[in-house]
Amino acid sequence: MPALILEAIAQSSPVTDPQGRIERYDLRLLPALPASLHGGELQGLRLRGGFSLDISWRNGVVEAYVVHNPFDRKYRIVH
Repeated sequence: MPALILEAIAQSSPVTDPQGRIERYDLRLLPALPASLHGGELQGLRLRGGFSLDISWRNGVVEAYVVHNPFDRKYRIVH
């Protein structure tokens, strides 16, 4: 699957403190989903920060997701 489509399904961005240290990651689910992908599911989508994501959606809305966090890093789901 092209990286552009994967970025439309999920994005991970580091949030830093004033000294530039990463405090957490903001995970955005379906931030720019094309209309042609109104429904689907992915398993094992790798995200910045070492996360992986299992996600399913229908009519452009998340139905279910699981964030795998093997490094126990802080994160926040952002809509």
